Amino acid sequence: RPVTFMNERSKAYTKLITAMLIWGSVGLFAKMIPLESAQIVLGRVILGGIVLGIAYALSGEKSSWILLKKNIPVLALSGAAMGFNWIALFEAYKFTTVSLSTIAYYCAPIVVMAASPLFLKERVTKTKVIGILAAMAGLVCITGDLSGGSDPKRGFLFGLLAAVLYASVTLLNKKASGISGMEITLMQLLAAGLVILPYAVITNQSGWAMPPLSGTLALLVIGVIHTGFALYLYFSSIQQLQGQTVALCSYIDPCSALLFSAVFLGERMAVKDFAGAALILGGALYGELARDRKGKTKLETKDF
Repeated sequence: RPVTFMNERSKAYTKLITAMLIWGSVGLFAKMIPLESAQIVLGRVILGGIVLGIAYALSGEKSSWILLKKNIPVLALSGAAMGFNWIALFEAYKFTTVSLSTIAYYCAPIVVMAASPLFLKERVTKTKVIGILAAMAGLVCITGDLSGGSDPKRGFLFGLLAAVLYASVTLLNKKASGISGMEITLMQLLAAGLVILPYAVITNQSGWAMPPLSGTLALLVIGVIHTGFALYLYFSSIQQLQGQTVALCSYIDPCSALLFSAVFLGERMAVKDFAGAALILGGALYGELARDRKGKTKLETKDF
């Protein structure tokens, strides 16, 4: 039995790390799609929802319709926030580098720590203060001289907006109860699709022509692999791992994104940018791991 248990844990680690590496590469494929951000997100929601829906159906997991209906209001809000979070993130990719977009996006855990005393009635702790101050110092390092992309300041602001929206998804998800992480995400994808479809139609300025083959393939990869398949790997792994392990492994995502953007896109960061990234990611990770040691961290759905 110990051997079997270790094999299961090894499989869980492999699935979790694979999911994080997949999410770390999303910016590379987003750069290849010549569509408006809302169109990309709409395709991602539809394709990812189909894949995750099939995985959920095959899992044999049983839903409680009473609990699902009870959670509809909060998940409708979090789903809408998730959809616009993706739009903001893909806008960031368009205007600046994947590196800067990723660093800005990973301010989200800091936003959650700062907002939790107000929205979740959690007390302000020394851990939260240290994490927030470290992230603020990191932002000062990075924003002093933004560069890279067609409009780095605009792109970085979109990244920060995506972080705030991601944080709102996390805070709203804490209000959901009685249903699994996969059920939460499926309902969020449905809500995101219902919100993003009219938004994409209203704001569309470039028509609805199919992108070239490379762009179509990249969109398929983002929808099927980065959304549906990676979410399946994530949810099938976290039940067998401790919350602190999941929190630690989640930082493979931004670190791999910085590595991939350097190797495949030729993006380079200055020393001050690396210092800023270390302060932001380190502050967020310190806050998450410290909360988990105290038994306060709850496994959340991962926004990728």
